[in-house]
Order: sequence, then structure tokens, then C-alpha cells
Amino acid sequence: ETFRYGVDLTSGIAGGGGIEVGSGLMIAPGVQVECKIGPLSNLKMNLRQKYFPGGTYSPVYFGVELIQSLPVSLW
Repeated sequence: ETFRYGVDLTSGIAGGGGIEVGSGLMIAPGVQVECKIGPLSNLKMNLRQKYFPGGTYSPVYFGVELIQSLPVSLW
């Protein structure tokens, strides 16, 4: 399995920094793709739209994450 696709939903609280976010509550639906780039390494990419109910700030977020796995042996 080289590629995996999915949808996700993140929630949180934000505020400050001079950006009007209303109540501070945030929901961010999005999509993600993860691909295997080596025997112990994956690359994960996220694309989300953040929504702040009552606020005027709704940025699009793009993130890339390198996931490294290390083999572990228990005696």
C-alpha cells in the first residue's frame, strides 16, 4: 500500500494576535494523503479550511509531515 487517502475534522480554540475569530472556537474539515517514501518513512499532507463561527477569519491550511518509524525489539 503506497498511498492512503482520507478526510478528517479538527476542532480547537484560538484567539489573540489581533485576528478577529469571534468566539474562538474553531472547526477545520479537510482531506489528507499519506504516502510511503521508504521502508520506515511516510509523508503525510493535509489540506484544511478553518472556520471560526462568528468570526471573519477562515484561512486555508496546508501542512506536510514526515513520519519516521523506528524498529523496536523487546528483549
